[in-house]
Amino acid sequence: MMNLDNMEDGFNSFKKPGMEVGITVHDGKLNISLSGHLSFWDAGDFKKVIAAMDDPELTACEFDLQNLESIDSSGLGMFVNASDMSTHHGYAVSLVGTYGSVQNLLEISRMDRLFQIP
Repeated sequence: MMNLDNMEDGFNSFKKPGMEVGITVHDGKLNISLSGHLSFWDAGDFKKVIAAMDDPELTACEFDLQNLESIDSSGLGMFVNASDMSTHHGYAVSLVGTYGSVQNLLEISRMDRLFQIP
């Protein structure tokens, strides 16, 4: 029988190191840099990104992904939420610095339909 007293500790041991976020605004352009691993575990932190995007004064948004090592399906869903927010306010979002598995997943999931990906 499983001991549930330490369930939280055991559950957290599966958590990957999370993402880190940097947010700046310059001349109406929101610049968001993501690093680490974007996953289900980061949904709470990503809400802060969405909140920063909820600004009618913004004219553009750029996600710098050059230091993002991995993304899972929940992370893709977070990007869809970001797209919805930018559409609501009428500005474009670009994803720059993609490479490796992150770039492959963005291509396979056809995120180029929602974002500018140079």
